[in-house]
Amino acid sequence: MLPLLLIAGGLLVTGGIIAAFWDDICKWIEKAARAVKKIVSGIVHGVKVYIKKVASDIYQELSKFYSFNENKDQWEETIVSKKVSSNDVPDDIKKLATSGREQDISDQFKEKLVLAN
Repeated sequence: MLPLLLIAGGLLVTGGIIAAFWDDICKWIEKAARAVKKIVSGIVHGVKVYIKKVASDIYQELSKFYSFNENKDQWEETIVSKKVSSNDVPDDIKKLATSGREQDISDQFKEKLVLAN
């Protein structure tokens, strides 16, 4: 009986605090949403993954993210690049990257993600 009374009392106190600061909580949520919207210019609608051989034992991975910027009313492409050693690249992907040009490996990347789950 005592635990139920303590839980009920806690709920009443918590409800009272939320009611007292409701306007402040709403303003904070709106401010946070505006801040996040400034940082992230849009929702990512698609990703393409490329690989390119840059040296005998070094490859470059490029991930291209596509988003729509509502403020500018235009699409944006964000490219993230990193160099990886030959040991970190699977053999089937290495075969695709022998030309030194960017090779689209998005489908293989998706398959590996599905197999990992």
